[in-house]
Amino acid sequence: MSITGESKSASRPNPALFQVLGITDEVTVCDCCGKSPLKSTYIVQMIESGEILHYGSTCVCRNTGKPLRIVKAEIQGAEAAKLEAARIEWERNPERVAMESRISEAHRRNLPPGMEFARFVNSAPAGEAKAEIAARHGVPVWRLT
Repeated sequence: MSITGESKSASRPNPALFQVLGITDEVTVCDCCGKSPLKSTYIVQMIESGEILHYGSTCVCRNTGKPLRIVKAEIQGAEAAKLEAARIEWERNPERVAMESRISEAHRRNLPPGMEFARFVNSAPAGEAKAEIAARHGVPVWRLT
């Protein structure tokens, strides 16, 4: 079987052998064709080996055997799963209670919505814990509610 998941007799790769994890602008060279500089690449994991590959938009479809709409749906699913895992971890974190207390205190002080409010709320250790959880799961802090 080749790196694209194709058997010698098959003309199309097996889509079940690949999982599209996301898009990145940190790698701008396609691992298939070598084209560069790309604005971004698709992050693809080979299921059997765990190897991570980066493909441009044409090569991701060609090498995974998946149409672009399926590729984009997989990315949305992966992003949703990361966000849900981060939210669950944040909900279970004891620092969340402290942050909710800071939010109540900010309201009592009549702090206006915006940066001043956010700085006050996030100055507690809970803000650091929330940021660590978000970073660990690769999601923006503001998405954790």
